Amino acid sequence: MAYISKEGYERKKEFAARRMEENRQINTLTAEQHEVLAWLCEVRHEVHSNWNSMFLSESPHAVLWERLDDINNRLSAVNLPNKLRWNADAIDNDATYQISGLTYEAAHEEMCDFLNRVNNDIESFLLSIDKKHKTAYCPLGATRIN
Repeated sequence: MAYISKEGYERKKEFAARRMEENRQINTLTAEQHEVLAWLCEVRHEVHSNWNSMFLSESPHAVLWERLDDINNRLSAVNLPNKLRWNADAIDNDATYQISGLTYEAAHEEMCDFLNRVNNDIESFLLSIDKKHKTAYCPLGATRIN
């Protein structure tokens, strides 16, 4: 597995900030819609980057579950399509996996599969916004490390 240097991460962060600023110049979306779409990009990135630790109930990244629950409310509030629906309540974390009769590994794998679907659904949604409004919210993925 390759690693990106600190400087590389900073350049990626600067590139993303420039893309968000360029997106805000598109006037087929309101300022509020741009704000929610930028927030959705951040949530998607946080989930994509931290889903292993989201399984741990005591992890600071466990709060990302709440952000996933809030997506449709935020989209609806600014009149964007709210098609992103998941049943996160059906996913066990490290504190509850035995209730479903799963092994730790099976529960973790189930959660990772779920979050992969969430990531893909958000990317598809952002791509549909990009196509319709000529924006660039969907991540490029050119420098992703898996």
